[in-house]
Amino acid sequence: MKKIIFLITTVLLANFANAQPTNLGFENWTNDEPDGWWSLDQLAPLGMCEQENDAHTGNYAVKIQTVDFGGNISSGVLGLTNFSEDETESGIPYTLRPTEFSFWTKYSTAGDDSVLVIAQLTKWNGTEAIVVGEAGEILKGTGSTYTQYTPQFTYASSDTPDSLQIIVLVAQPGLGIATLGSYVILDDFEIDVNTTPGVPNAPTNLTATALKTALNDGIRLTWTDNSNDETGFVFERATDVNGPYTQIGTTGPDATVYDDLTTSDGTTYFYKVYAENSNGTSAASNVADATASGVVGIEKTIEATVNVYPNPSNGNFTIQLPAVLENSKVSVVNITGQEVYSTEIINNASINLNVASGNYFIKIQHEKYTINKRIIVE
Repeated sequence: MKKIIFLITTVLLANFANAQPTNLGFENWTNDEPDGWWSLDQLAPLGMCEQENDAHTGNYAVKIQTVDFGGNISSGVLGLTNFSEDETESGIPYTLRPTEFSFWTKYSTAGDDSVLVIAQLTKWNGTEAIVVGEAGEILKGTGSTYTQYTPQFTYASSDTPDSLQIIVLVAQPGLGIATLGSYVILDDFEIDVNTTPGVPNAPTNLTATALKTALNDGIRLTWTDNSNDETGFVFERATDVNGPYTQIGTTGPDATVYDDLTTSDGTTYFYKVYAENSNGTSAASNVADATASGVVGIEKTIEATVNVYPNPSNGNFTIQLPAVLENSKVSVVNITGQEVYSTEIINNASINLNVASGNYFIKIQHEKYTINKRIIVE
């Protein structure tokens, strides 16, 4: 029954009607639903979608949560559109090619649930909606204060899209089940189309982890490098999420790790990273924070040692696992949570995905740990 609910959700998300791109800040509501957005509550009063007074800006945000549906736990679903049986165009009319979209969020996931926030640009070819570009973020654990995320769009073709959809899914990716108590609060979506030509793509997935080794203490930053034309990265730090931020260091190109060794134990630091080249500096990454305490979160440390390359790839890539993750189950899911590949890995494996271009999520499940990675197929 749980898998049936998940599959119904996936099908409904594919059947979006045309609408205007309004109410990205969730200020307008009708009958307890945010105008221009769609959730399963429009089919049955599940309590999945709620008006949230704790907004990032303005009066309201939206809360999407898993719910008990007749003794079965239903995934939380939200889409930027209204539901329709017409599949000739998916999402709202949209003909631009943005570099990124952003949103502010608080969240908490229970069990193995994650929050997927995906933007997809498509073009109708007369038979089906072809994906032109995608951007997405996967969140797991707890984010108790509003944080901005800025996923970068990856384009599969040079086509001009005709539609945009934004999908939010609170569930366990790939398995079609969810855990009661998982939720996400969202506010202030923006789609960025005003970028400077030649400036590198902004880094994403910035994380900060307290660091303690035999040689030093500090905070380790890791991020995803989304450009191939940067000359280096610049790092800024603050002791308040709203700043002011001060530059603390730089690296050369292609780096994905930076250690801040100028911290004081007991102090919480907030970080941003930028890519730069001769044309200028990219937009900022998401903000990441950590308290300098000399204690490393073990799962975050393990995640940083998992190597997935090349990324982006053409569907052929290699996964290398550290010794602590040997003999793990590895699954790959698409942006709607559908599993497209699974295997058992001892310590490394070459994966060959025969899938369409876009963003995919790799779930590495060990008896003690669950690690999530993202792979881009071009």
